Amino acid sequence: MTLYDEDKNISLLIKNLPNTLINLNLYGYNYISLSFISKFINLQELIISIYNGDVLGFEELQNIIFPKLQILNFKRECPKYEEFIKFLENNGKNLKELYVGDDHIEDIKGYNENSLNLAIVKLCPNLRKLSTGFGQI
Repeated sequence: MTLYDEDKNISLLIKNLPNTLINLNLYGYNYISLSFISKFINLQELIISIYNGDVLGFEELQNIIFPKLQILNFKRECPKYEEFIKFLENNGKNLKELYVGDDHIEDIKGYNENSLNLAIVKLCPNLRKLSTGFGQI
C-alpha cells in the first residue's frame, strides 16, 4: 500500500486498512505522523520517504515490535538517533535489508557515525543488504 500526504482523507483511509498489511510505502513533502503504523504488526516492508519535513511519531514507534519486519527504508528524512537505535533494539534482529538516509544521514539528530555503525552491526545480525549515507562499517 502506498500513501501520499496529499491524500485528502488519509486518516479515514488508514482506519480502514486491515492490520494484516505487509507492505507500506509512505511518501510526503511535509510533516507526517507515523504513530498510526503501530497497528500494522504484520509489516514485512516499511518504506518512508519524507521530503522537506520531519519524521513525527517515531518516538511511539520505537517501542512497537514488528515481528515480521524484514525491510526498513528511510529514503530521505530520518528519525532521531536515540529513537532509531531503540527501534533497532526491538526490530533489528529480523531485518534483512536496511536503507538509511540516502543523502540525509546528518538528519539523524545526535548521531555519532561510529556508534551508529556499531549499533547496526550489533542489533541487525541477519542483514543481507545495507545502504547508508554514512561512513564505512
